[in-house]
Amino acid sequence: MWDEILVVIIAGLLAACLLACFVVPDYIFYKRRQDAIPTADVCHIQVDTEEEANQLKAIIQEGELEGEYSRFCTVAQVRSTCDSKKKNGNLGRIYLGSLELPEEFLDACFYEKVWTTLGPVKSEYGYHLIFVRERSDPTKMLSSKAQFTETVKPEKLKKEQ
Repeated sequence: MWDEILVVIIAGLLAACLLACFVVPDYIFYKRRQDAIPTADVCHIQVDTEEEANQLKAIIQEGELEGEYSRFCTVAQVRSTCDSKKKNGNLGRIYLGSLELPEEFLDACFYEKVWTTLGPVKSEYGYHLIFVRERSDPTKMLSSKAQFTETVKPEKLKKEQ
């Protein structure tokens, strides 16, 4: 009986050692690699013509800066031809170098202003108006992990959320 208990204990210790030696370091490496890629939290509106995109951009940008994002979401729900309109045009978090998105789209997301309506950007799918809500850039990592994500939003908009 003690032999069986000893075998179970040794097997448990061996499994814990294997987990600590192989699985945990792989996960840590994966997370560090994932955190090393610039990301952006993006919404967009997709339309067929540049004219329509310019008209929508004018509608979105009229009024105060604080309401621009809510106007963008409303226009996305009503006028976008993309399925993301069901989620206010939200594409979620995208990564720099993502193969699913056109290069022109990524350029606007990662090299233009944050928290304003960008575009129109032409792609193979049509014309896009883009709203980047947040962007993180690991090359600008600050002294602590808590300050990792650099968010460029006006103070008034931070208070709204």
